[in-house]
Amino acid sequence: MKIRRTNHKLSTILIISILASLAMPIYIINFLEPSFSQFVAQEAEAEATLIANHMSQLFFPNPKELQEQTITAEDQNKLAQVAQAFGIIKVKIYSSQGHVIYSTDPQDRGKTNTHKYFYDIVAKGQTFSKVVQKNHTTMEGRIMPVDVVETYVPIFRKKSFAGAFEIYNDITVEENKLHQLSKKSRNISISFSFLLLLAIIFTVKQARTNLVAQKRAEDELREAHDNLELRVEKRTKDLNDLNSALTKVEQEKAELIEKLTKAVDEVKTLTRKVNGIN
Repeated sequence: MKIRRTNHKLSTILIISILASLAMPIYIINFLEPSFSQFVAQEAEAEATLIANHMSQLFFPNPKELQEQTITAEDQNKLAQVAQAFGIIKVKIYSSQGHVIYSTDPQDRGKTNTHKYFYDIVAKGQTFSKVVQKNHTTMEGRIMPVDVVETYVPIFRKKSFAGAFEIYNDITVEENKLHQLSKKSRNISISFSFLLLLAIIFTVKQARTNLVAQKRAEDELREAHDNLELRVEKRTKDLNDLNSALTKVEQEKAELIEKLTKAVDEVKTLTRKVNGIN
């Protein structure tokens, strides 16, 4: 019974160890890696917000609304230089109605952003961003050749929505570093979990082997004890039988001596009688 309970405990420990070994890689893949990506996106969003506010103060210090007429050819060159200096792939500037009044890509100029998020989120003062993986589609429906964070930063003048900046931050390097770090962490975790699991399996197996050996030794000891009791009982019986036989022999010997003594006495008496007659 005791060994059965111990076996049950060992099985429980083994199951818990297997689950714990599997939990770490699952945690890294499903929780840790996404949190890293989210951190990179938040950093890129914060950087885009600083850049957008800097550009708005630099190129639109006074207007209540961002307008195309306020952007000169010199300003456009400076905007392109600032974008290049900060490693930004693309910069777009929207008016409060969603018209593109400037873009580092000339094909975007004159277009209007009609997406719901622009009016329901950005125009109401909230920064809006999205991580776009390589060869995936942006919020505007374009396929990006690199990993980017697409960020919309609202610009307000005297508490009124004046327009917005759309900034594309290239996060390919950060994503690659993150991927390598996550891969190393995952490999280390899997290797450690595998080695730990092997150690636990070996320990549990050894413990069970020891339990089996202990049970076998206990059975052998019990059997030897039972055999010893049987041998003692048999020896005792043999001794009792021998004592009974010896007692019987002694009795027969005493009876024989008594008979011999009686016979000798009879012979002596008879001899005396014969001598007396003569």
